[in-house]
Amino acid sequence: MDPVTGEMYKPPVKGRMINLINILDSIIEKKLSINEADDILEEIIDKFHDGELETIPQEELCLDKFEWTAIGFGIYLSVLAGWRKEGWPTKCSKCKKMINYREFGWKIVNDELVCIKC
Repeated sequence: MDPVTGEMYKPPVKGRMINLINILDSIIEKKLSINEADDILEEIIDKFHDGELETIPQEELCLDKFEWTAIGFGIYLSVLAGWRKEGWPTKCSKCKKMINYREFGWKIVNDELVCIKC
């Protein structure tokens, strides 16, 4: 459940049958180890670059645009899964300024949410 909106997460699907894996929920539910999830992430990205996916990796892995952006910054999947389960941080880890992750203006540094000014 999203702590900001209170809505349940729904993966973005565009009407065609694809093989989705909800990678973060699979980590949370202990259906995948972190190593298995990392391998799947790498495989999906490789398939995307090789033109073997019918969709984009973000959709294939059931990630929202904020989670996908965090992955682009190099966050560990275990940390991101924790944020999905418990809620994203609401303050910059450096300056403690409030951050609404849904408005972007942030980056990930050493697996922590940091405002773009820090």
